[in-house]
Amino acid sequence: MPPINDALAKKAGPYKTLDELKTVILDNVRQGYEKRTEQELNEQIFKELIAKTSFEVPDAMVEMELQGIVEEAERSFAYRNTSLEEMGLSKETISEKYRDTALSQVKRHLILGKIIDQEKLSVDDEELENGLKEMSENFNQPLEGIKQYYDQNKDKLELFKHTLLEKKAIKLIIDSSSVKDVKTDEPSKTKSKK
Repeated sequence: MPPINDALAKKAGPYKTLDELKTVILDNVRQGYEKRTEQELNEQIFKELIAKTSFEVPDAMVEMELQGIVEEAERSFAYRNTSLEEMGLSKETISEKYRDTALSQVKRHLILGKIIDQEKLSVDDEELENGLKEMSENFNQPLEGIKQYYDQNKDKLELFKHTLLEKKAIKLIIDSSSVKDVKTDEPSKTKSKK
């Protein structure tokens, strides 16, 4: 095993010192943890909202959401050079398995849509620019390329703006909710016997 020092850090990437590499690794771990925590919080809030909100959802909307789930599964398998059928699945089995997920997603979108309307939320140019920058960083793509894509695909731009609106509505929900931070114990350190 090579020594863990500045020379190793330089081989690992554009780092000059081991401390610099450690800082980057710790930042990545922290960002991943924060993102997971935010996702879990969103899920808990929407589970609670959906459980406390009773309304009928049009079957056509659930079917459209299911169709999107099936298409995403097909794209995912195609990306891996396989298909649903090769994996022993069918569109029908995917639809059956994910019907409740589709129903929850539709309810989530309807609730967020209502909040967006009631609160008269909108996305200004600065928020759009920040959203595009974040996407550029997340996908490691040049900002200009992303802007060009959306300039050529106005319908996709509208979907992206709606996603930003939903994020804004979620933030509004979180900010107006009472959320308790729970401290967890440090993972216990176990010693392996050799």
